[in-house]
Amino acid sequence: MAERAYFLIKLEEGASQDEFVEKVLNLGGEQGEIEALDPVMGEYDFVLAMEAEMGPRELEENLKTKVGGIEELTTLKVFGLERKVKGAEEKLKSMMAE
Repeated sequence: MAERAYFLIKLEEGASQDEFVEKVLNLGGEQGEIEALDPVMGEYDFVLAMEAEMGPRELEENLKTKVGGIEELTTLKVFGLERKVKGAEEKLKSMMAE
C-alpha cells in the first residue's frame, strides 16, 4: 500500500531552485508519484507531497542523497483516510454524547 508524506524543504544558500525542481521531478518518476511541489514563502522554500510504496524516511533519505542542495528537511507523514475518518467519527460521537 502506498504511503503519502509532505516534505517541508529549505534549500542551501545559493542553490538553484530550477535545478532542484528538475531533480525532484526526476526522482519522482523513479521513487513514486509527486502530488505537488510548490514554492512557498517563509521558513521553507518548497512543500513537496509524494506518494510511494516506500516509507517516508526512505523518501527523505533519497531526497537528501539523490537531489541534494537541501539545508533542512521536515517530514510530515499522512495517515490513511480510513484512520482519519474513524478517529473523527469517534470524537464526534463522544462530543454528542456529552
